[in-house]
Amino acid sequence: MAETADQRKRRLAKKKHEREQVRQRLVAEDDDAVFSFDEWCALVSISRRQGRDLLASGDGPVVTQISPRRIGISRVAHREWLKRRARPRTNDGK
Repeated sequence: MAETADQRKRRLAKKKHEREQVRQRLVAEDDDAVFSFDEWCALVSISRRQGRDLLASGDGPVVTQISPRRIGISRVAHREWLKRRARPRTNDGK
């Protein structure tokens, strides 16, 4: 069954709220805090699949093994990953 416009609106609002909560945590907590994989995906606005593909490619942040089946990304690892992905702007604005 296809989702209605109202259901879609609620689903998107919920996802936006989740992303905002994670972003607030990014500012509020210490460097040793570890985001769950899902929280990290919400923080960078990517799907779980995109997150898994990124980590599998070796181009993702350093992963913290929380338990045998759970991974997370520390705030420090997230920041370092962002720095590695930064690139200078070109003269044409791209």
